[in-house]
Amino acid sequence: MTTTWDAAFEAIPADTDEAKYGADGIRDLKVAVSERGELEHNFKTGTQPFHKGGKCSVLFIGNTAAIAALTGMGGGAANATLAWDTTLKVLKEYNGSAWVTLDIDHGLLSGLTDDDHTQYLNLTKASQELTQSLTVTALKTIDGRDISVDGTRLDLCHGVKWLATPANKVAWTAAATWTDVDISANTGTDTAVAAIIAAEMRLACSGSSHYASYMGTFRKNGSAITSYLPRIRAVASYDYNSALGAIPGEASGMFIVEVDGSEVFEAKFELVSDSVPAYSTLVFNVDLVGYII
Repeated sequence: MTTTWDAAFEAIPADTDEAKYGADGIRDLKVAVSERGELEHNFKTGTQPFHKGGKCSVLFIGNTAAIAALTGMGGGAANATLAWDTTLKVLKEYNGSAWVTLDIDHGLLSGLTDDDHTQYLNLTKASQELTQSLTVTALKTIDGRDISVDGTRLDLCHGVKWLATPANKVAWTAAATWTDVDISANTGTDTAVAAIIAAEMRLACSGSSHYASYMGTFRKNGSAITSYLPRIRAVASYDYNSALGAIPGEASGMFIVEVDGSEVFEAKFELVSDSVPAYSTLVFNVDLVGYII
């Protein structure tokens, strides 16, 4: 049964009726109050609305679709009909015909100078640490430099490390064919791609009209290359009839020699020419002074 709230209904039960006549009337009153609450649960004009414009504020929380379904709301600042959009994460106001997003200017927010977001870089804060890799898109610059291009170029650059004390790796006094020279014990946890070596060769001759020519050569281990290799060469002579007498041969130099994946290069000490080899005395030293990673 639907009961209309009007003057006739308000007269039942009458003030002069006994309480026993009021049971049905009370039940009807409950229904009427429920009906009135449903019909009046909106902004209304008049003398006794549930929600009166300018006197009541409404804050609704829902997604975009639920908010859009709310129509006929009181509009304008006087009614302050607001809704929080859980889809867009914005605050909206009903302007009388539609829901509009309230504009909150970021520059007017309080606490903009507070350093309370430790996960963000602060351009005025010292001792910050970048704990993750940072990729820069091609053609984007930092201080005028395209880091994507510079980074590629830097990848091609190798670092040089010098030994605190040079390590002697070859000390030969006789000719030797290609021989492995392992520098892995001198590079620690690094993996070298090339060795920086200092080579020295000394020759002396004795005997009438005697001369000798020796050469030291270096190459990457396993390589079959025989040209364009780092070389050091010395020539010594002894001419009994010469006023100069014995002329020793000495040579030295520094070289960069590529190593293989096991950090090994090869060295060779060979006789180029000698009139009487038995009369030659030889010293061939190779020291590791550094390496390239």
